Amino acid sequence: MPIFGSKNEFSKRDMNFFSEFTEKAAKMARMFAYVAIAVAAVVFVMVALIVFAFIQNQVVKSDIKDLKKDLRGEQYADLETEYAQLQSEIADNTQYLYALGEMRNKVDETQAAKVEIAKLIKSNVPNAAYISNYNVTGTSVMIQGQTFNYYSAVEFVNLLQQSNLFTSVPQLSVEHYNLEDALNKNTGYVNLIDTYYTFTIQATLTSDVHVTVKRYLEGDTITAIGLTEIGVASGNGYYLIPGEGYSFETIKTATQGTETYDLSYILVDGVRMSDDDFAIVLETDKIEGTVNTDTIIELYYKASNGGE
Repeated sequence: MPIFGSKNEFSKRDMNFFSEFTEKAAKMARMFAYVAIAVAAVVFVMVALIVFAFIQNQVVKSDIKDLKKDLRGEQYADLETEYAQLQSEIADNTQYLYALGEMRNKVDETQAAKVEIAKLIKSNVPNAAYISNYNVTGTSVMIQGQTFNYYSAVEFVNLLQQSNLFTSVPQLSVEHYNLEDALNKNTGYVNLIDTYYTFTIQATLTSDVHVTVKRYLEGDTITAIGLTEIGVASGNGYYLIPGEGYSFETIKTATQGTETYDLSYILVDGVRMSDDDFAIVLETDKIEGTVNTDTIIELYYKASNGGE
């Protein structure tokens, strides 16, 4: 018996090995084919994208060239000059509007005599009293009259005080007029028809107060850009009641045209706001307080850091 087996056995093993090798080689060939197809597809897509981008770029360049050609035409030749003119007109109109606001503000702050005082006197004067004169100067009121008894004058003052038109109780002075002539010295009887009381009432009317906010731009010169009144709208502008609170918001920045400016500092009735209070204003983006007299708030702006 041969040691290494017969030739037929070796031939069978060789044939089986060759068959397995051929099968694996075929699988690898198919895999390489798939990879080649995938790579070719990727390359094709990339080339297509590059070609598309190139064509798109050329189209955009052509559009830009045509646009530049159009902009050099006669219809666009004066646009820059017209823009400068419009900017100048806007600045002039802003100044004009500010001047109108200033004049309106002065009118609003002028205390006019309240028509309510005449109606108040008419509706509350006692039957035993007669008004000979009344005068209103600013917020000061003086009423003069006569009455047949002292208490009618006191009652009149009470009725006036209930109207809430006065800052405090009206001051009353009464004089017994013609007492000597009315006194019958024989009987000691006073003829009330021949005597009466004269009275004078003096009082101070409550007045409205106005808060005005003005905006300025800092530069080579100070330029006014706005004026706003705070309060309740009425026929006499915008007003607040003394002791009432006010608030004015969105003040950190101001815009003029395409430029933005930052709030630099604030003056309240000509006095610069402290750094601590100013920091609170910047944080809350508003200024607020309580007003007892007419108040002017001036906001000064400088070029925004982002625009420098």
